[in-house]
Amino acid sequence: MNNAEDQDLLLRTYRHSRFACIPEILFAYREEYRTLRKMAKFRYAFFKAVLSDSFANRNIPIIFFSAFMQLFKLLCDAANIQYGIKFLRNPLLPISADQSRQLQEFYKNLCDNKTDCDR
Repeated sequence: MNNAEDQDLLLRTYRHSRFACIPEILFAYREEYRTLRKMAKFRYAFFKAVLSDSFANRNIPIIFFSAFMQLFKLLCDAANIQYGIKFLRNPLLPISADQSRQLQEFYKNLCDNKTDCDR
C-alpha cells in the first residue's frame, strides 16, 4: 500500500484537472504520536510518487530537488521527534470545541445513513 495516496493522485492528475478547496470537513483523523519510522515510510512513498511522475513527464531535475527536500524534511522530523523542536513541524494540537462539534455532527449524519457505524 502506498503511504502517499493523496499526493500520488495529485501528481498524476494536476495537469488535467481542476482542484478547489471546500470549507466543510469531509474527513478527519488524529495521530497521537509520530515515529521516525512512520515518517520515513511516508517520505519514501512520496519520493517514489514524485519519481514516477517525473520520469513519465521527463522532468528529471525535480527528482534531485525532491530527493534533497525529502531527506531534509526527514532530518527535521528526526529533530522534532528527538528534541521536540516545534518550529520545524506543526505540533499535533487538539481541535477546538467548534471543530469537535462539527466533526461529531458530520459523523452523526454519516452514521444515520449507514447501519454498520460504530458509535
